[in-house]
Amino acid sequence: MNLGKNNLRWQITIPVVLLTLSIVVVSAKVDSVSRAIAIVDFPAAVPADMKLYQVESNNDWQIEGDSPVTGARLDYSSDDGQFHVDYSYYSKQTATFKNYPSDEFIYIIEGQVEMIDTNNNSKIYGPRDMFLIPKGFQGTWRQLAPIKKIAVIHGDYIFATE
Repeated sequence: MNLGKNNLRWQITIPVVLLTLSIVVVSAKVDSVSRAIAIVDFPAAVPADMKLYQVESNNDWQIEGDSPVTGARLDYSSDDGQFHVDYSYYSKQTATFKNYPSDEFIYIIEGQVEMIDTNNNSKIYGPRDMFLIPKGFQGTWRQLAPIKKIAVIHGDYIFATE
């Protein structure tokens, strides 16, 4: 394994992804009064007042864990309600998805999660890893530790943020 090459990949990949996200968000955010483009800041710190909610199973996923909780700070939603950026926290839990409700790009800040598809293929993601859960995904999200993540979501926003 060539660690120098791997390190260079991260040094290039992360700024490119963050720049791309910035361009997408800047181009999508338009002030409805002046039609001027506005920059959207995404603070990296966990909000001190973030409320945590009990995670519950529904028709699309089954949750397991010791009273699992989540919280999210919704940083951006497009005018049509189909493009969102959030910062979220999840206590250690496992979710089995029958039909994931949206396309979700995830950047892990802290913690680890193992993604397992219906063919039992699995991969562990940790800090600085990025991946996409496509709409309709069937499989398992198994956290090995609590997670802090940034997500870019296309589709309905289903998480509580009050």
